[in-house]
Amino acid sequence: MYYSASATNSFLAKMQAVAYAEALAKVEVPPPIVLLGFWRSGTTFLHELFCCDARFGFPSTYACMNAAHFLLTEQGFQKRRGKEQAYRPMDNMQYSWASPQEDEFALLCMGAPSPYQALLVPSLMSDSRTLLNLRWC
Repeated sequence: MYYSASATNSFLAKMQAVAYAEALAKVEVPPPIVLLGFWRSGTTFLHELFCCDARFGFPSTYACMNAAHFLLTEQGFQKRRGKEQAYRPMDNMQYSWASPQEDEFALLCMGAPSPYQALLVPSLMSDSRTLLNLRWC
């Protein structure tokens, strides 16, 4: 199963690179606004408020979890899945595949070092400093 998912993701990433190469080369990205804060301090709510303003862009949950091919596949996925909603257990905030998401998850999915690696490999929390050590990563 993992092999087929990896092969599919790799194939879709290459298709996206070819299909969107010209458009991506022309994109001008404005300076970002960065929201920083400790977990459970209200940053998710603030992030959601910023995303209500059409002047700001944001990556969707789908885009972050499928960073290598979301330009190619997100619209079709959203049509098939509809507007399914769920609620986070810790604060009852509504979310979906179209909801704003932290771009750090996209970086993690693409192999960048991240403290979120501990979600995938909990034993990394035995020495949490390793999650910040770029030489180790």
